[in-house]
Amino acid sequence: MALAKKPVSQTSSMEAAASVAASADMEVGIVAHKDTLTYLSTGSTLLNLALTDKADGGWLAGRFYNIIGDSSSGKSFMCLTSLAEAAHDPKFDDYRIIYDDVEVANTFDVANLFGKLADRMEAPRYEDDEPIYSNTVEDFYANVMRLCKEGTPFIYVLDSVDALTSNSELDRAEEFVDAQEKGKEVKGSYKMDKAKLLTEILRVITTEIAKTGSIVLAISQTRDNIDPRTSMFTPKTRAGGKALKFFATGEMWLAHLSNINNTKYERKIGDRTKIKVSKNKVTGKCREVPLTLLYSYGIDDVQENLQFLIDTNNLPKVSAQKFDASHICHMEGTRQAILDCIYGDKEYQKKLAKECEKVWVDIEKACIVQRPSRY
Repeated sequence: MALAKKPVSQTSSMEAAASVAASADMEVGIVAHKDTLTYLSTGSTLLNLALTDKADGGWLAGRFYNIIGDSSSGKSFMCLTSLAEAAHDPKFDDYRIIYDDVEVANTFDVANLFGKLADRMEAPRYEDDEPIYSNTVEDFYANVMRLCKEGTPFIYVLDSVDALTSNSELDRAEEFVDAQEKGKEVKGSYKMDKAKLLTEILRVITTEIAKTGSIVLAISQTRDNIDPRTSMFTPKTRAGGKALKFFATGEMWLAHLSNINNTKYERKIGDRTKIKVSKNKVTGKCREVPLTLLYSYGIDDVQENLQFLIDTNNLPKVSAQKFDASHICHMEGTRQAILDCIYGDKEYQKKLAKECEKVWVDIEKACIVQRPSRY
């Protein structure tokens, strides 16, 4: 996976991040979004809407988020897509884009899938031009604090919390190996103090990233699969303890729904995932949305958006198989014909996203409890 060898030239301007540490205004039902707040798109319109009620922004600058999910649910790909959104969004031209590949496992074709991200993405630090990723919780802490002290805003993906160890765990492992080689008994238990360290660390860095208007996305792996077909959508285990949830502005769980296969060649080409926002300090609302991920393309936002309008009966039917999408792409046709038309035009894609936002907000307003204010 390509990484920028050295940090790209950054300006010292903090105008884009000056006000993002402020809390989002909240009303009962719909958030009153201020122009002073800065949002980064997740790359999924529906996930953006689930997080902020805005089609073009999901992550609020100055905040920490935790993304947890099954294997093959698209956690890393989604976070890389968010970094790509930053690389292509002028609002984030002054931001550094950091990908901390703790697992050293991702080999995505960044240039092909994510365009400009290949030139902007950095490792947390370098030694002799070689990327150095975090190994311990203390490494992660040092990397984030160093970036905060430099003053330039940044977007940081930690992939993943589960792969981090701690200095005391490493020391304990050495003691264990040494004792085994000498035939001695190891006293005490193998102390796992990652949760305690994360509590101390997140207490500090959440304040520091707010000052610079930065965004930190921490990926976690669930130990047990989440079954999206039942009501049991609550995770059973997650490394790192309760601190991740407590200090996060937003927390979401990704559950692998099904494989997407090429039926002709019987090859898997993607995944269908369900995302549940389980904590949301921007709107206070928890919502579930689908995500389609195609390995050779990325997040299929257009397809999900069009399906959302169809499922909510907001794309007028002309006949059994045809829809009227003239307000989006000036045509009537089958679902596939409309998709093909929208895929080829960026302006149509923006109109589709805005239409989804309108429908989403209308639904949210309809869900507001109509009662006199208590205060």
